[in-house]
Amino acid sequence: MRSMQTFNTTNATGNRTFLEKRDVSFITEYNSSGETGLPKYYAMWDDFTAVVAPTPDNTYLVQINFVIDPPHFTSTNNTFIAQYQDALLLYGVLEQAFSYLKGPMDMYNLYKSKYDSSIEAFALQQMGRRRRGEYDEGVPRIKVPSPSP
Repeated sequence: MRSMQTFNTTNATGNRTFLEKRDVSFITEYNSSGETGLPKYYAMWDDFTAVVAPTPDNTYLVQINFVIDPPHFTSTNNTFIAQYQDALLLYGVLEQAFSYLKGPMDMYNLYKSKYDSSIEAFALQQMGRRRRGEYDEGVPRIKVPSPSP
Protein backbone atom coordinates (compact mmCIF):
# COMPACT_ATOMS: atom_id res chain seq x y z
CA MET A 1 0.00 0.00 0.00
CA ARG A 2 1.41 3.37 -1.01
CA SER A 3 -0.87 5.73 0.89
CA MET A 4 -4.23 6.25 2.57
CA GLN A 5 -6.34 9.39 2.67
CA THR A 6 -9.64 10.41 4.23
CA PHE A 7 -12.32 12.86 3.13
CA ASN A 8 -14.31 14.89 5.62
CA THR A 9 -17.50 14.59 3.53
CA THR A 10 -19.55 11.72 2.12
CA ASN A 11 -18.19 12.26 -1.41
CA ALA A 12 -14.67 12.49 -2.78
CA THR A 13 -14.88 16.26 -3.38
CA GLY A 14 -14.29 17.24 0.25
CA ASN A 15 -11.01 18.11 1.92
CA ARG A 16 -8.46 15.32 1.55
CA THR A 17 -6.18 14.42 4.41
CA PHE A 18 -3.29 12.05 3.81
CA LEU A 19 -2.66 9.78 6.76
CA GLU A 20 0.90 9.32 7.96
CA LYS A 21 2.27 5.79 7.79
CA ARG A 22 3.48 4.49 11.14
CA ASP A 23 4.45 1.21 12.75
CA VAL A 24 1.76 -1.00 14.33
CA SER A 25 3.30 -0.49 17.79
CA PHE A 26 2.82 3.29 17.42
CA ILE A 27 -0.87 2.81 16.55
CA THR A 28 -1.36 0.47 19.53
CA GLU A 29 0.18 2.96 21.96
CA TYR A 30 -1.70 5.90 20.42
CA ASN A 31 -5.08 4.12 20.64
CA SER A 32 -4.54 2.98 24.24
CA SER A 33 -5.78 6.39 25.47
CA GLY A 34 -9.16 5.87 23.73
CA GLU A 35 -8.94 9.08 21.72
CA THR A 36 -11.42 9.42 18.85
CA GLY A 37 -11.56 11.74 15.85
CA LEU A 38 -10.50 12.02 12.24
CA PRO A 39 -7.72 9.44 11.72
CA LYS A 40 -4.20 10.88 11.34
CA TYR A 41 -2.06 7.72 11.17
CA TYR A 42 -2.28 4.26 9.62
CA ALA A 43 -0.26 1.04 9.74
CA MET A 44 -0.45 -2.32 8.01
CA TRP A 45 -1.42 -4.99 10.56
CA ASP A 46 -0.87 -7.74 7.97
CA ASP A 47 -1.02 -8.00 4.18
CA PHE A 48 -4.79 -7.35 4.09
CA THR A 49 -5.59 -5.30 7.22
CA ALA A 50 -4.86 -1.64 7.95
CA VAL A 51 -5.33 -0.01 11.36
CA VAL A 52 -5.80 3.71 12.01
CA ALA A 53 -5.35 6.11 14.90
CA PRO A 54 -7.13 7.80 16.50
CA THR A 55 -10.24 5.64 16.43
CA PRO A 56 -12.71 7.17 13.93
CA ASP A 57 -15.55 9.08 15.61
CA ASN A 58 -17.67 9.07 12.47
CA THR A 59 -17.99 7.33 9.11
CA TYR A 60 -15.34 8.67 6.75
CA LEU A 61 -14.76 8.08 3.07
CA VAL A 62 -11.31 6.52 2.63
CA GLN A 63 -9.15 6.18 -0.47
CA ILE A 64 -6.34 3.61 -0.47
CA ASN A 65 -3.60 3.86 -3.08
CA PHE A 66 -1.76 0.59 -3.66
CA VAL A 67 0.34 -1.40 -6.10
CA ILE A 68 -0.98 -4.69 -7.42
CA ASP A 69 0.86 -7.70 -8.79
CA PRO A 70 0.98 -7.53 -12.57
CA PRO A 71 -0.80 -10.14 -14.67
CA HIS A 72 1.23 -13.14 -15.80
CA PHE A 73 3.12 -12.82 -19.05
CA THR A 74 1.60 -14.67 -21.99
CA SER A 75 1.74 -14.36 -25.75
CA THR A 76 -1.59 -12.51 -25.79
CA ASN A 77 -1.08 -9.84 -23.13
CA ASN A 78 1.55 -7.19 -22.51
CA THR A 79 2.89 -6.81 -18.97
CA PHE A 80 4.69 -3.94 -17.28
CA ILE A 81 8.00 -5.81 -17.42
CA ALA A 82 7.57 -6.69 -21.09
CA GLN A 83 6.65 -3.11 -21.95
CA TYR A 84 9.00 -1.05 -19.75
CA GLN A 85 11.75 -3.44 -18.64
CA ASP A 86 12.49 -5.29 -21.86
CA ALA A 87 16.22 -5.63 -21.07
CA LEU A 88 15.37 -7.37 -17.79
CA LEU A 89 13.14 -9.83 -19.60
CA LEU A 90 15.68 -10.40 -22.40
CA TYR A 91 18.64 -11.05 -20.09
CA GLY A 92 16.55 -13.29 -17.84
CA VAL A 93 15.50 -15.44 -20.79
CA LEU A 94 19.04 -15.57 -22.22
CA GLU A 95 20.55 -16.48 -18.86
CA GLN A 96 18.05 -19.32 -18.40
CA ALA A 97 18.51 -20.52 -21.99
CA PHE A 98 22.31 -20.65 -21.71
CA SER A 99 22.11 -22.58 -18.44
CA TYR A 100 20.04 -25.31 -20.14
CA LEU A 101 21.82 -25.27 -23.50
CA LYS A 102 25.22 -25.53 -21.86
CA GLY A 103 26.53 -22.74 -24.04
CA PRO A 104 29.89 -21.03 -23.57
CA MET A 105 30.49 -20.15 -19.91
CA ASP A 106 31.69 -16.63 -20.73
CA MET A 107 28.39 -15.84 -22.49
CA TYR A 108 26.42 -17.31 -19.56
CA ASN A 109 28.38 -15.12 -17.11
CA LEU A 110 27.83 -12.07 -19.31
CA TYR A 111 24.06 -12.60 -19.45
CA LYS A 112 23.89 -13.40 -15.74
CA SER A 113 25.73 -10.19 -14.81
CA LYS A 114 23.51 -8.13 -17.15
CA TYR A 115 20.40 -9.77 -15.64
CA ASP A 116 21.61 -9.14 -12.08
CA SER A 117 22.25 -5.45 -12.78
CA SER A 118 18.85 -5.11 -14.51
CA ILE A 119 17.00 -6.74 -11.60
CA GLU A 120 18.81 -4.50 -9.11
CA ALA A 121 17.83 -1.36 -11.05
CA PHE A 122 14.23 -2.59 -11.30
CA ALA A 123 14.11 -3.36 -7.55
CA LEU A 124 15.33 0.14 -6.69
CA GLN A 125 12.68 1.66 -8.95
CA GLN A 126 9.89 -0.45 -7.44
CA MET A 127 10.87 0.29 -3.84
CA GLY A 128 10.07 3.94 -4.40
CA ARG A 129 13.58 5.29 -4.67
CA ARG A 130 14.03 8.34 -2.44
CA ARG A 131 10.34 8.32 -1.48
CA ARG A 132 10.37 6.23 1.71
CA GLY A 133 11.69 6.68 5.17
CA GLU A 134 14.97 4.94 5.89
CA TYR A 135 13.51 2.81 8.70
CA ASP A 136 9.85 2.54 7.71
CA GLU A 137 8.25 -0.38 9.60
CA GLY A 138 11.59 -1.17 11.24
CA VAL A 139 13.18 -2.36 7.96
CA PRO A 140 16.32 -0.52 6.80
CA ARG A 141 16.14 0.43 3.14
CA ILE A 142 18.92 0.03 0.59
CA LYS A 143 21.30 2.95 0.81
CA VAL A 144 21.13 4.85 -2.46
CA PRO A 145 24.19 6.95 -3.34
CA SER A 146 23.05 10.51 -3.81
CA PRO A 147 25.46 13.02 -5.37
CA SER A 148 25.45 16.44 -3.79
CA PRO A 149 24.16 19.24 -6.02
